[in-house]
Amino acid sequence: VFVDLCSDQRYLVPEGVDTGLLTSSFISVTEDREAQVLTQHLGVQHISRAQVYKQHVFGRVTELDESKRESTMTQVLKELNDSSIAEEDRMSLASSLSKLRFVSSESGALMLPSQMFDPRVEGLQGLLDPQKCFPGGSYRDDASLDALLQLGLKTSLDLNGVLESARSADQLCGMGKYEEAKARGTALFQYLHRASLQVEDKLNAELHQALEDELAIDSFAHTTSNEDAPGVQARAGEGGVLSQESSAELAGVLSRPEDEFWVHLQSLSWCPCMTEPPYEGLPWPSCAVSGSLSWRAQQVAPPKLVRPASQAWYVSSCLRVVDADCSCSLLNQRLGWTGTYSASILASQTMELGSLHRQVEVEAMQEQLRDVVQVLYGQMQSTLETPEFDVLATILHGSPWVWVGDGFVTPDATSFDSPAHFSPYLHIVPTDLLEFRPMMNKLGVQDTFTIDTYIQLLQRLANEHSDEPLPQELVQLTVQVLEIIADVGGGEVEMAVARAQSRSQRMGRSPQDADLALWVPDSEGRMAVAGDLVYDDAPWLAGGGREGL
Repeated sequence: VFVDLCSDQRYLVPEGVDTGLLTSSFISVTEDREAQVLTQHLGVQHISRAQVYKQHVFGRVTELDESKRESTMTQVLKELNDSSIAEEDRMSLASSLSKLRFVSSESGALMLPSQMFDPRVEGLQGLLDPQKCFPGGSYRDDASLDALLQLGLKTSLDLNGVLESARSADQLCGMGKYEEAKARGTALFQYLHRASLQVEDKLNAELHQALEDELAIDSFAHTTSNEDAPGVQARAGEGGVLSQESSAELAGVLSRPEDEFWVHLQSLSWCPCMTEPPYEGLPWPSCAVSGSLSWRAQQVAPPKLVRPASQAWYVSSCLRVVDADCSCSLLNQRLGWTGTYSASILASQTMELGSLHRQVEVEAMQEQLRDVVQVLYGQMQSTLETPEFDVLATILHGSPWVWVGDGFVTPDATSFDSPAHFSPYLHIVPTDLLEFRPMMNKLGVQDTFTIDTYIQLLQRLANEHSDEPLPQELVQLTVQVLEIIADVGGGEVEMAVARAQSRSQRMGRSPQDADLALWVPDSEGRMAVAGDLVYDDAPWLAGGGREGL
């Protein structure tokens, strides 16, 4: 091929450069004499291999076919450590390569060296997408990987790597690969937990030292020495993916709860979740809110929709439970797992506990629920003067949410004071819940039972035992109720019955229904309308045609 030496600048092809990469701007010679003539008399210039790659190859690297591109770039990588090449040229090559997308992943995408990770580092393979985050093809040999390290190839998980790991778990979940998603999410959580513990230990040690310095307590100096801090040293050495640089970077972002990093991390589905309840008696929905897939299948979820197992008794009906060690308080804070719960969560959990535990006979479960209720009621009461209380009241309306020591009942069956116990129909609020009286009153728990409540109880007993006599214990209960009603007086009783009739009319029922009257047990223990009975003032005549009256 003949070229015009005057129209454009021409160069001699440097030794070792594949001529298949070059354009017509390059002239190949076979003898030194030819090169001498061309450079001295015809204006053709010498050019180094580094200049050829930088000025005439790197800009066209995406145009080369895969095989040619990889063979060329792996050769260039070798030259980074070739001592026969001038150090200035090697540094110039490295600078250009570090900004060039030429490293192919297993998926075929071209990436910057600094966007990828060294596959030889133990632990990284489980954290990252093997098709996307590691060099592929000809770049996986040790020589190429060592050269890529000079160009920014990562050997530890930085913040971008953490988000990339979370995104890959989220993507696996979206593809229905739930077990793989959980495995990756578990690896990421363990990494964050280990790194956060290291930061937390360091902060605690620094705080302890600062306090000692301030108080000048020499006798406690040994507790903060390096020799007596094995926990810090042991954690610092764990895991090849946790370098000093990545630990320092994570320490910085852990000190900034408002950082955008946490916003992104909390929105991705990567947290490993339990698919079975960790405790017996725990509310556990069978279906996820997001769709028809069961919770058994959905093994990861965003941090904003999960909580540690230590909080499961307060949130399990609405949020997922983390299937991992959540003992690092610093990480829990940054993932949003501290503080109070929303009114909807509090109400939903209380309602589900009530539905699941109407009657509790096992003492250990009674103690567990008593402690849980203390926390739930405490946070519920804190919403009393806020708009959230209306949300809470709406969810709990009509449900058995009041804890009475051995089960949950509806508010209309409870009061803070009563002349006697009428379990299992009417209940007194336990004394350890009296501090929540303002909230419970506003949600329908009575200060004391009214005459209407007692009349409704007698009507309920009549309905439940319409075809049979009452058991002896219920006869005694009705007698206690009637004694309370008698103390009130007939006028108030008539007014209470009238109110019951009025309520029935509003509900479309007939006011002549017998269950709107005052019911009492007859001599055989059967419930009857009080107006249909007479007082037996001649017991020696009993059985003379007056049975049942």
